[in-house]
Amino acid sequence: MNDKPGTKTSYLSQLRTEADATLAKLFVSNPQDVRDDVTANLLHELLVHQTELAMQNEELRRVQIELEQSRDRYAELYEFAPIGYLTLNRDALIVECNLTTTTLLKAQRGQLLSRRLAQFIAPPDQDRWHRFFVSVVRHGGKHSGEFAFQRSDGVELHARLECHAESGGEKPPLVRMALIDVGAQKRAEEPRIADTA
Repeated sequence: MNDKPGTKTSYLSQLRTEADATLAKLFVSNPQDVRDDVTANLLHELLVHQTELAMQNEELRRVQIELEQSRDRYAELYEFAPIGYLTLNRDALIVECNLTTTTLLKAQRGQLLSRRLAQFIAPPDQDRWHRFFVSVVRHGGKHSGEFAFQRSDGVELHARLECHAESGGEKPPLVRMALIDVGAQKRAEEPRIADTA
């Protein structure tokens, strides 16, 4: 069999060769310990199992590395997405948010987590936000709405929330949200509104 170097088959062949060499050394160095074919076959089987375990460990390490790389790629996509992502529990407390959310709301992650999103909603939109969130949790599914946010630096942010509420299951429902800055769009529309008046 022609095994290419670096392949799984090549690695298996190498391990089997090492197992056979170890068995041969046992025959030469300790002939009194290897008295019959049954013992020799048993030793060979043990070495083969050791080889298989080594291969499985190697495969597990490879899969673990791939999973870690995939997790890192996902984390980068989530953290640096062009829109904010938040997860709220049923009490409207922020349980997760990405870095874009911290940039949009001008707040550190520690200032956002375990706080009610309502603290960042501008006062005129507070009642509407409360009704919106209750409806999202009660009915589940997808919802969207535009709200004025009060950033931590005092500047108002106009944003659209695209929400998806998980429903059912034993765990309390979570609401996943995309926070999209629509301020530039609103400013672009204002001259057109003024021109038509």
